[in-house]
Amino acid sequence: MEIIDVLKRYNFSEYEAKIYLALLKQSPMNGNNIAVQSGVPSAKVYQTLPKLIDRDVVFLMNNGTPSGQKFYSPLPWKELLKNLKDSHKDNMGKMENYFKNIQPRIEEDWSRLYHMEGYEANVDLLKQLINKAEQSILFSCWSKEFLLLKDEFESAFNKGVDIKSILFDPKGIQEFLWEGFGHHQGRFTNERHLGELVAVFDQETVFVLNMESPPHGIISSHAALVKVAENYIRHDIYINQVINDFGDVMKEKYGDEFEDLLHKF
Repeated sequence: MEIIDVLKRYNFSEYEAKIYLALLKQSPMNGNNIAVQSGVPSAKVYQTLPKLIDRDVVFLMNNGTPSGQKFYSPLPWKELLKNLKDSHKDNMGKMENYFKNIQPRIEEDWSRLYHMEGYEANVDLLKQLINKAEQSILFSCWSKEFLLLKDEFESAFNKGVDIKSILFDPKGIQEFLWEGFGHHQGRFTNERHLGELVAVFDQETVFVLNMESPPHGIISSHAALVKVAENYIRHDIYINQVINDFGDVMKEKYGDEFEDLLHKF
């Protein structure tokens, strides 16, 4: 296949290229499924994956079970091209033409708890989840991440998905096409929510992203976790609406930063 020959010019072995292409087409997958989809022998798959992980071309996930079953997800192809362009200028057209025609299939069953490392990989998965949503999205985050996901959110809204959201800082609120909410601004916002993103899709799937080093995310369709995340976001919206309506009264009772209340917990 021509694309494999092109990737080999950019320091991919044939096995590495086949594994990466298989993961672009379907992810996450475990090593055995990668072997089936890529045509690479299982033993070679497990020898090759650590090399791809070391180069940040593939990211390791696990399902949170005691057995520690491992799953793998690829670096988004646009990020791969950006990295390669820093040192290589040729053959980009061939790869871009190939990659843009791949239709990724997102894993349907997230009933277990999965862990994914890497900021770009998590943002890419979030985009896929937003695009896949059919009924509702409930999310809380900072403006930086919202603006990275803005196009996907607007596309979902325009196709009829009900969106409710709260931002921890005010920069992106004016960009909302839907009714959105802003978090009360104070030092406790940074202390308690810094680097946080929580989203629930179609009341079925929860995604939590933590930007602390190293950035990492978790995703699950476990009913209890979905309910906790929904209640967490809704409660934050309710409380901040109350603060907006009765802020002076609350400051008089609890202090300008509501410290007399917040210090209890």
